[in-house]
Amino acid sequence: MESNTNTTSPHSKFVHSVLAVVVLALLALSSALIFQYKDLKEQLSGTNGTEYAPENTRVLLFLDDFVNLVLGSTTEISLEDRLRLENEVRALGDKEILATWQAFTEAPDDMVAQGQVIKLLRLLVAKLKEAQ
Repeated sequence: MESNTNTTSPHSKFVHSVLAVVVLALLALSSALIFQYKDLKEQLSGTNGTEYAPENTRVLLFLDDFVNLVLGSTTEISLEDRLRLENEVRALGDKEILATWQAFTEAPDDMVAQGQVIKLLRLLVAKLKEAQ
């Protein structure tokens, strides 16, 4: 009679070892992702002291678009981009920002427009600072 002992082949031991390493790696990766998720959640919820309300986010988005589309441009601003910026300014719902924007867009010459750009940028930064 043949002995029916529970022996495993070397190939089977290798597969088990690889699977154990893969499982441990997945557990470590899952733990790291959970900690990153918690950190990001805290940052977005503002529990670490930095909280951006939706209106602050809109100001930041407008500021980013203004810098990229207007200040970063070497060519004339397209009608589509001008409309986009105009809509973003109006969506802010801030009369002071809107008035400064209109003074910029209605400037009679480049020197006046440059002065209005400085006023607009200072105003946007001030709004972000006071909201914190």
